[in-house]
Amino acid sequence: MRTIETDYPELQKYLKESRSTIPVGNSKENINLEDLKDYRNTLRDLITKYDNKD
Repeated sequence: MRTIETDYPELQKYLKESRSTIPVGNSKENINLEDLKDYRNTLRDLITKYDNKD
């Protein structure tokens, strides 16, 4: 997700502090789709909360 890097670079420090990590599967071809969706939603929530701080 390049949105954080390009539009919200200041949020990168929060990602480093967050417990959420990019999900990994047991091989390069096998990533759990639900885990990936949860991670995406976590990033969206982070952006939404940041936008609402202003």
